[in-house]
Amino acid sequence: MNENFPRSLVPRPLRTADAECSHKRHSSGVVREVVGYFELHAKNDRERFVWFGVDDLVEHCKRYKGEGYKKRAVEYALKFLRRKHFISRRVQRRRGGVLRNGVIVTPHDSLFKRTKTLCEFVGRLNAPGRWQRDPETRSWFWVPKGDL
Repeated sequence: MNENFPRSLVPRPLRTADAECSHKRHSSGVVREVVGYFELHAKNDRERFVWFGVDDLVEHCKRYKGEGYKKRAVEYALKFLRRKHFISRRVQRRRGGVLRNGVIVTPHDSLFKRTKTLCEFVGRLNAPGRWQRDPETRSWFWVPKGDL
């Protein structure tokens, strides 16, 4: 595992107390690109379910300048994000009449705490909603308050 990944979860100062924040703002490198991909696709799903293939993820994760990230770097980023509960392990959900394999992306406010103008990673919180465990994969994922 890349030893730099834990250093990519940095606290972020915000301009105002009500400014928006996201997972992507706290990350750097390949973790930032993978999280950005997940946030983009999760925002339109009620359950925050995202289905993807690692090859598709590699294709969309580009450096600011130069070549894209290698497949192994993206796989390490996925492992890191699972360990920190940003995403669940693989779960199956039916989307568009097709059974898809994907992950559930945890909302920002469930992992980060805001104090005035500083937003920092604290792990799983008791934010509105609850954590649910999938018995098949033994994976934890976030269930929004309306789905309780």
